[in-house]
Amino acid sequence: MEFMSKRVLENIKSKQNNNGSSNFGDNSHLAMCDNPYKVISPRVPEIELYKFGGELRDWLTFWDQFKNIHENENLTNCDKFHYLVQSTKIKSEARELIESFPITDENYPLAIESLTERYGRKELLIDFYVRELLKNLF
Repeated sequence: MEFMSKRVLENIKSKQNNNGSSNFGDNSHLAMCDNPYKVISPRVPEIELYKFGGELRDWLTFWDQFKNIHENENLTNCDKFHYLVQSTKIKSEARELIESFPITDENYPLAIESLTERYGRKELLIDFYVRELLKNLF
C-alpha cells in the first residue's frame, strides 16, 4: 500500500513537472484526506432495535433484524449480548430467558441457542401460523 501511495504521488509530481502546474493547485487536496483510497459511505439514520417479548408471531421480524448484529464480525460476543438484551422487552419471557445467562463472550452463543430453540424452530413456527390461518378462516 505504501509503495502504491508513493507511486501515485510520483505520477502527480511528474505530471505537474510536465504540465508546469498541477490540476490540484497547491496539493491542498492531499491534506483533506488521510487515505485517498478510502471510500466514504453516506451516513444513514440509526435504526431502533425491534423489541422482542416472546410472542411467536414477532419472532421472524425480530430475528430478521437481529441477525445482522449476530452475523457482524466486527462486534465481540459481549457487545452482541448487550444488543440482544436491549432488543428484548423489559419483564418479558424472552428477556428473562436471556438474562438467565451472565453477559459474557462465552454465554452469548448459549443465549442465542436458547432463544432459537424456544422461538425459532421451523416446526413450531409452521404450526403457529397454520393455527392462526385456520382461526381466521373459521
